[in-house]
Amino acid sequence: MKSQVLKNKKEFFISPTSPFHFDGTFHKPSHYPDKLDAWEFGKYWQAIRIGKRLFGLKIENKGKAQQPKIKISVFYDNKISDGELEKIKQEIIWRFDLNADLKEFNKLAKSDKRFYPIFKKWLGMRNSSVNNLYELLIIAVLLQNVTVRRTVQMTNALLDNYGTKLKFEGKEIFAIWLPEKLNNVSEKELRDLKIGYRANSIYSFCWGLVRKRF
Repeated sequence: MKSQVLKNKKEFFISPTSPFHFDGTFHKPSHYPDKLDAWEFGKYWQAIRIGKRLFGLKIENKGKAQQPKIKISVFYDNKISDGELEKIKQEIIWRFDLNADLKEFNKLAKSDKRFYPIFKKWLGMRNSSVNNLYELLIIAVLLQNVTVRRTVQMTNALLDNYGTKLKFEGKEIFAIWLPEKLNNVSEKELRDLKIGYRANSIYSFCWGLVRKRF
């Protein structure tokens, strides 16, 4: 496992469409409890990869439901370009659906007398995805035929061996490995981490992506 300390920081703001539910968007009740992010009321931390470079993110609620505003702190080593900052901004907007137009949905929700109290509680929550497609596929493989608790154990075992740990803001946040990280790793080594038949799927998946890329 690699470890990086990110001491440099740049900040910018995003104004999501209203209404907006910060904690419902960044930490849903169905949250997957692994080492890939951290949450406190009104605050959220995660790693994000742009190209092959990793950054640490701290996202804070600085607005209200009807006047939403979030502050993004980007942690990095060495230098960061304006282009990288813009890519991070656009990725956050896309992953967390911050430009969603919820007017029609909210209008319909208000007409549902039975379930409106639930809709009202989570008003402004977005259909978000913390991870990119590759990371989601890895997690999907690990979710096969086991409890969430067992999936978390397998995820953390893989992260401890092949992930990257980012240290920033007093947090330790992990990032999933790139496919080529497993270039010289055998299927047996993966099975030794007690992930069962999923070792074959992850090995084949990562090997296939590297082969296609190169």
